[in-house]
Amino acid sequence: MQATCIEKACIPDVPLPTISRYDYGAYLDQREGMPQIESRHKKVFPKSWYEHDPDDPNDIATDPNCNLYVAESSIPNSGLGVFAGINFQVNELVDSNPQTIIPLIDIDSSNGSNYSKSLLSNYPWSSWTQGAHLESKSSNILYPNLGMLANSHLGLSNIYQTEDKGTHIEIGSGGGNNGDGDRSAEFGTGARTLYSATTFTAVKDIIQGTEIFADYGESYFHDREEKFQMVFPTFKNYEEADEIVKNFVAEYEIKIGENSEELRDAWAHTIAELEEDGDKVRVAFALPEDVEDLQYVAAVGTARYSIPESIRSIEWLDENGMCLDNLRKGKSSIPHAGHGAFAMTDFDEGDVVAPLVLLPVQRGLVERKNVPSQLLMNYCIGHPDSSLMFFPYSSGVQYINHSADANAKIQWSSSLHVHRHDLLEEEIENAKTGLIMDIVALRDIAVGEEVTIDYGEGWESAWFDHVNSWEDNMLLSESSSVGDDDDDDYATLSTNPAVVAEQLNNDVVQQHKPIRTVEEQEGWPYPNCIATACYSTAYDGTYVFSQTEYIKNLRYCDIISRERNEGGYYYSAKMGTSDFFDEGSNGSDEFIVTDVPQYAIKFVVEEYCSDMHVMGSFRHEIHVPDGIYPDQWLDLA
Repeated sequence: MQATCIEKACIPDVPLPTISRYDYGAYLDQREGMPQIESRHKKVFPKSWYEHDPDDPNDIATDPNCNLYVAESSIPNSGLGVFAGINFQVNELVDSNPQTIIPLIDIDSSNGSNYSKSLLSNYPWSSWTQGAHLESKSSNILYPNLGMLANSHLGLSNIYQTEDKGTHIEIGSGGGNNGDGDRSAEFGTGARTLYSATTFTAVKDIIQGTEIFADYGESYFHDREEKFQMVFPTFKNYEEADEIVKNFVAEYEIKIGENSEELRDAWAHTIAELEEDGDKVRVAFALPEDVEDLQYVAAVGTARYSIPESIRSIEWLDENGMCLDNLRKGKSSIPHAGHGAFAMTDFDEGDVVAPLVLLPVQRGLVERKNVPSQLLMNYCIGHPDSSLMFFPYSSGVQYINHSADANAKIQWSSSLHVHRHDLLEEEIENAKTGLIMDIVALRDIAVGEEVTIDYGEGWESAWFDHVNSWEDNMLLSESSSVGDDDDDDYATLSTNPAVVAEQLNNDVVQQHKPIRTVEEQEGWPYPNCIATACYSTAYDGTYVFSQTEYIKNLRYCDIISRERNEGGYYYSAKMGTSDFFDEGSNGSDEFIVTDVPQYAIKFVVEEYCSDMHVMGSFRHEIHVPDGIYPDQWLDLA
């Protein structure tokens, strides 16, 4: 008899039971998706690419493996999912390609119910995970590829975020060669995100072909149970269900396929007892209904049984999936562009370079008056005569730059499997996920070459207008820059407060300069847009450092007093409020923490002062070619 190995456990191959009890039709119904994806497989870069220079697209090596595939998720009716193309060991990075992290600034408070009812609201992560929580009063982040494309199953989560360990935050966003970060010299200031990340790590060994499941958190699902009329068991619920199945199989010595009336009655009674106990409803839901499946379930586990196709063969993925490793972030040679997307393999003219998995975004959610529009707008695809835009959230495509001499173009996917052609007939208010565009090579593209597309005449005209008016725009942005009347030591250093904050931090570390108290700052203030923040949890008002929650415990703080002893400076600080709650902290209230060591205090850019908040920073969506949008979507014509 053949054997199948799942997570190091080998079990006999037995006929897979038909699942009738588990109707996941309501599971994340707004992520309704596509059955199959077609592509041809080519050589790509290895996982060890990061051992080379990540900004040098020529410092590369090829590998015949595809690390990650996108294909139909094993969770029915939940759209696309991500599958492992190779084996991943525990604690290994599952996606080593730096992904674009896009902060959403006050989007919930400025749009109210329009945002909470939108598709977009289902996808953000907490901004704490990438250190973007100090950007504004309220902020979340979009994390393309695994952060948006990977589905979640509470019993089978196999990746987690390492948070700050893989997050990169740049000093400036101009994209030019101005090393001091002078905003006035960079037309691209504020036009691209400062954040990128490679933080998704295997929480267990992942075998080739396994679907990748992120952990959205229990509250994500339990808050939606009433809406979806579903029950979502937790990891602990599945563990308890596994024990119940194993004990039942052992007690009754059940053999494969056995299904007597006595066993059926006993098993039905077991489930009924759990369903009557309000605290055990989720455990009951995790159990199989059919007694004849129990021996199989005892071997694979109730979580794996709930979605039996969560492990695919490589042959199936090659036929029905697409490799997600075709583009890689690198330093662009295009002026003011910053980074670009570089080919990880050779492409012939007409090849699909990358799929654009599209998330519908209403224009009104990202356009703002009196303050810069959401940075997300610069990463969206749209039409000037339509209120409907799309954010492409597959791997690496956010780095694709504009060129009048582009080597690739955008078009609707020609695949009859991956792309929901029928959705092009829907009215604009019924836009759903399921639409796919392709980046198609206009000529042969060599490995290591930057991939570019034409953003459209409207975008190009808007960019030239922006360049010509940049000096006037910068005059409007003095409130978010370092002023000439600020601290003499730092006023002339840079107009970018991030550069000033970095220098202040270096001086504290290297020159052991004390940090000024609030009272001292009344006569000798720090520069405009510079604030102090503390890494701290609090127990009885005394400083406690938590390495495991390092980045999450960074919050604004005011320095009340300072003392010096043999170990250096220690401070008392009033902690600002925080959206993050951890054991021992009072996130919702301001409170005083004493004995804070100097290394736990950091100079940071004040909220609404980083590059993305600069008034006059460029905002414009990428325009699709004429004829792409159906007529019923042109509601602004």
